[in-house]
Amino acid sequence: MKNLEYLIKPGGLYIQIVLSEKETCENRPRRIKKGDLNELFSLANGWTIESIEDDLYEIKLPSGLESPISTYLSLIKRNNNS
Repeated sequence: MKNLEYLIKPGGLYIQIVLSEKETCENRPRRIKKGDLNELFSLANGWTIESIEDDLYEIKLPSGLESPISTYLSLIKRNNNS
């Protein structure tokens, strides 16, 4: 969070994509809960979540096959007073 606060000026937008807790494949990286995003990027912490959408992210496996993974695509604004 400190890095984001350094990089994103007040009033700036942050777009992120993270694996959601809905992803069922066991060998995927850390999954994030929507509630955790709401807590991290809360008004109390100086952020406003404009949107969090369920999305699918396509990855290409070494075998050449494509595999969709469940993600959250978020648009988050840093508040002007932070």
